[in-house]
Amino acid sequence: MKYTHWPVTAICPDRYDYPKTSDSMEYYLKKTTFLNFTHARLVDLVERRGWLNLSKQHQIREIFNYVKNEIVFGFNKVCYVPASRVLLDGYGCGNSKSILLMALLRLCEIPCRFHALTIDKNLYKNVVSRIAYYFIPRNVVDSWVEIYFECNWIRLEGYLFDHIYLKCTQEVSNNIESLDFNRFIASQGTQACKRTKSINHDYGVFDCPDDFYQQQTTNLSVLNLGLFTHLVRNQTNNKLFKIRQGYDDKYKSLSVSRAGQ
Repeated sequence: MKYTHWPVTAICPDRYDYPKTSDSMEYYLKKTTFLNFTHARLVDLVERRGWLNLSKQHQIREIFNYVKNEIVFGFNKVCYVPASRVLLDGYGCGNSKSILLMALLRLCEIPCRFHALTIDKNLYKNVVSRIAYYFIPRNVVDSWVEIYFECNWIRLEGYLFDHIYLKCTQEVSNNIESLDFNRFIASQGTQACKRTKSINHDYGVFDCPDDFYQQQTTNLSVLNLGLFTHLVRNQTNNKLFKIRQGYDDKYKSLSVSRAGQ
């Protein structure tokens, strides 16, 4: 099955021969426990940003960029939390960002669905701390979002890592594999080879993340889940905060230096 990969900065989507759906779009627009898009926080965000006044294509672009860059990469207590909680946290992993992305899209009446899969933990080797990597299961539950736009299902990827984190890791890392991985995540083109090769299992598509998580909660053991939630998660998030803080300090000092010239 072919998917349409859409660079959100492009003028129009790339087109492929993708099977059309005959399903009613109402299933891809409904509110759920996780996709609680009527929550005041989400409604206020959409109104303040003026997204409802944009064309559908520009809505998708703005929402995507918001989830990618303004909801920074980090680990929530669990990856399946309501969209309003992800927005409150201000950070998220791939699955929690998918939930927020879907909620905002549905609030703007853009049909979307949840595609679940597992990827090999090696993709996280140069992203999280060593201790966090130890507790991550071999097969990591992951997801992407698919939107229905102009009679095509379009696959959206690349919103996991925010642009500041990417800049930091590209500047400080000398590891070629890490740079390749970050470059792939940052790009929105059709060359999704590295992630595609790392997929261990494809659960397929679901109307909403709630349907998936009713079947599959987490593949961490109870002990590892407790350690990850209370110890590893905080250590990793603190590490990510320090990385971004270092970048902010460097940027501020550079700005002051240029201003004094």
